[in-house]
Amino acid sequence: MPIKKEYGNGNKHPDWSDTDIFNYILINKEKALIIDHANLASMLHFSKERNRINWHCFFYYLADHCQPIESINYFELFNEHFTLFSQSYHYDMNKSRFEKLIDILNLCEYESRFKSVIAGEPVSHADKLIQAEDQLRLHELFQDVMSPKDTSPKNASPIDANPIDANPIDASSIDASPKDASPKDASLKETVLKTAHISVILDVFQLEEASDTLKAQTFSVLRHYLLSTHPVRYLVRKQSHLKY
Repeated sequence: MPIKKEYGNGNKHPDWSDTDIFNYILINKEKALIIDHANLASMLHFSKERNRINWHCFFYYLADHCQPIESINYFELFNEHFTLFSQSYHYDMNKSRFEKLIDILNLCEYESRFKSVIAGEPVSHADKLIQAEDQLRLHELFQDVMSPKDTSPKNASPIDANPIDANPIDASSIDASPKDASPKDASLKETVLKTAHISVILDVFQLEEASDTLKAQTFSVLRHYLLSTHPVRYLVRKQSHLKY
């Protein structure tokens, strides 16, 4: 493969004095990426400066022809051709979607704390939402998106019934179980997402036309990522549990 004009920012040889110069060429058969050190390290999650990641900052050559950005299938590029980026690419794409999910949950004064833990920031004990007032406030906020679960068979949705997960869109509200506080109605401990909120999530994740299987998988991943991963569990858990 001939040396491309973008290599070394036009000099056709590496210049290691600046990490933003396009000094690397990654080759897979007739495909090649020309990329700078800073973005390469960030895309591989080797850099702590995660805010510098740009999944579009490279030159992609296919059969010696530089491809325009709008023609690149990034999912295919990183999952089939340059798989060393696959894991970090999926992580970052999902993270951005989870941040959108936090936006539509409308968690008000708690939004920044949830976004911080999703971004991987450490959670101090002072920031934990384990006090009775915090638990009850979260319970209140989640009432906007949840309703009591109807377990009668006639009301089961195809997503609920999917075998991949027994309750892929089951979403229990805060179990406000401190001794000095409890929800007025115990049935609120078993709740599901309201139909309108499900529609919003399907829109954010572009799943309106997806199969029930894919929808079930997505909701299962959401629940696991948001409240089964250690940082978020640490944020909200003491004796109370927020299930999603």
